[in-house]
Amino acid sequence: MSLTSALSIAQSALLNTARQTSVVSRNVADASNSDYARRYAVTSVTSTGARTVEIQRATNSLLFGQNLVALSADLLEKRADAGGVSVCSAGGVRYTRDAASALAYLEATNAGTTPTPVLKALAER
Repeated sequence: MSLTSALSIAQSALLNTARQTSVVSRNVADASNSDYARRYAVTSVTSTGARTVEIQRATNSLLFGQNLVALSADLLEKRADAGGVSVCSAGGVRYTRDAASALAYLEATNAGTTPTPVLKALAER
């Protein structure tokens, strides 16, 4: 291993540690903020050490799904006629009386980003 390689790996390690420390510091500073979502640094191993690929926000997919169903049900109950949910339909409005075709449409347009039980609950409403 050359001196240049060793310095490059050390520099990469220090940069990653600095980024991770920054994320942890921000998490601690905003711990009392109810609107803040915890974040974490995603690292990747390379030939010259590791590098931080991105900072991601921690999420709870089950809670998101339950919230989506509750909001959708609330929207549907307030409308005189059923319409689309912009989270799922990107602003378009679709209406069907057939739950199976509604589920197929939602699955096709969500590309696996929303859990099937949530889509099924939306389709059956």
